[in-house]
Order: sequence, then C-alpha cells, then structure tokens
Amino acid sequence: MRAYMAEKADTIATLRCLGATAPQVLTIYLLQAAAMGLAGAALGVVIGSSVQWVLLLRDLLPVEVNVTLSAPALLTGRAGDLDRACLRADPAAGYPAHLAPAGTPPPV
Repeated sequence: MRAYMAEKADTIATLRCLGATAPQVLTIYLLQAAAMGLAGAALGVVIGSSVQWVLLLRDLLPVEVNVTLSAPALLTGRAGDLDRACLRADPAAGYPAHLAPAGTPPPV
C-alpha cells in the first residue's frame, strides 16, 4: 500500500490543489484499496477453486477427494486477509515481534 500511495503522490497533490481535503483523499484511496483487495480475493477464490476442480476432473490427485465450496471456510480466509491488510495499512501499529519483516526496527 505504501508503494501504491508513493506512486499516487502527484495525483494526491492535484486533488489537494483542486480543493479536496485530506480526509476526502484518504477516503478515496481507502475505497480504491478495498475494492482492489476484494477483487483480488474474489479472483483468488475463483482461480483456487478452478484449479482444484481441474485436478480432480483429470484424476491427477492420487486420493479420492470430495470437494465442495464452503462459505464459512471462504469467509474465514478472507477475514485473515483483512487482518493482514489492516496490519500493513497502519505502519504505526507495528507488527507482533514474531511477524515483523526481517530488518524491521521495533516500534517505538
């Protein structure tokens, strides 16, 4: 998200010069990020499910598997994605010590 926002610095400056307030700009980019995240998650579910079906239809798995789409399982996965997205969206929140990227200084 930080790299995405850095690329949009000129656009943000233009919006601010045209009279957009900081909360309006933040709302615009948060909505864009949420839409991209939801679209990516939906695409991931479709691709992942399709790959499973292809493997099963071609008998490429050595075991018998009964595959069904489970809404609770899909929502649980998306909840984990949302949790990770929120941790990344607020760098001031820091990371738990065991999840911090290598070389990241501890939060102050």
